[in-house]
Amino acid sequence: MIYFDHAATCPMSERALETMTALLREGYGNPSSPHRLGREAKNALEGARLDVAQLFDLSMKNVIFTGSGTEADNIAIMSAYKNRKKSPGHMVTTAMEHEAVLKCAEALEEKGVEVTYIAPNKNGVVSAEDVLAAVREDTFLVSVMAVNNEVGTVQPLKEISAGLDGGVHLHVDAVQAAGHRPMDTYAFAHTVAMSGHKFYGPKGVGILLTRKELEPVIYGGGQERGIRSGTENVPAICAMAEALKEAEAHREEDAAHMDELSRRLRGGLEEIQGVALTVPAADGRIVHAMVEGMERDVLLYQLDRRGFALSGGSACQAGAATESHVLRAMGVDQKNRAPMRLSLGRENTMDEVEAFLKALREILEGKRS
Repeated sequence: MIYFDHAATCPMSERALETMTALLREGYGNPSSPHRLGREAKNALEGARLDVAQLFDLSMKNVIFTGSGTEADNIAIMSAYKNRKKSPGHMVTTAMEHEAVLKCAEALEEKGVEVTYIAPNKNGVVSAEDVLAAVREDTFLVSVMAVNNEVGTVQPLKEISAGLDGGVHLHVDAVQAAGHRPMDTYAFAHTVAMSGHKFYGPKGVGILLTRKELEPVIYGGGQERGIRSGTENVPAICAMAEALKEAEAHREEDAAHMDELSRRLRGGLEEIQGVALTVPAADGRIVHAMVEGMERDVLLYQLDRRGFALSGGSACQAGAATESHVLRAMGVDQKNRAPMRLSLGRENTMDEVEAFLKALREILEGKRS
């Protein structure tokens, strides 16, 4: 199977897998326990926290381990709501955020918070001026993702941050950016959400970087500074930290490799009749296109039969009959057109790209004939 679905999940790196396996076998102590096995687990946990903190030039207290990127988004947003100075308050976000952010915004609307959703342009980029113009006296939170998970567009976070008053909490969903894009494009925000399995770590574990005092969202035994109680998944956390260090160490060479593949993929898709790129340029890892006269599930099934794993958009919406909210926000016509997202990884090759382009041509030519 040729894998082009890294934005949904990455295979675990060998280093991350070895770290996790060793700890599952030998490091099974509860990090809150006072005995030797507990202390060893605690040392491993805090070693992983130190590794992440040093990567981002933060104090260890600014690194909170979570169960997912979704949980990290939820903690940041709900904590900002609890810390707001004026009630009910106002939030600014974009119409193309991940559901982890949009569903939080909907929940806050039910509590009386007014939410402004900034629409992107036709190329999937929001205007920093539009975001800043929406900020009001009672705005307590601005939440903008770094890289869109469907079409790969990169948002102008530096410009947004520069125009915000220090009293407004800036949250960034960096799930598709961490380990892939330079840290200075997203890591300056007050809170930053990440997910381990998006950069070759395990599933079910995430990171929340914070430069703000947060309020508890999950109550219990006081783990993770009381912000996110619950016994920490030490093997997964340590594996995630190893994967993130590895991703950062090889980020530039990986990006150059995927940019080369992306250029060929984009060029090849533009040559195929009935296929149109959704955006002219985006993060090199993600290539999104629309295929005329095809149904999404039929197209993906045909490609799967030929040995290609890819998606039609966000993994969280797989199988959903509704149109993509991201494409709708961009004004993309989705009627009688199949969305196709190819997300590249460090292990992909040019031969795999060429094989995919050949298979797609055969599918579409066969349909037309």
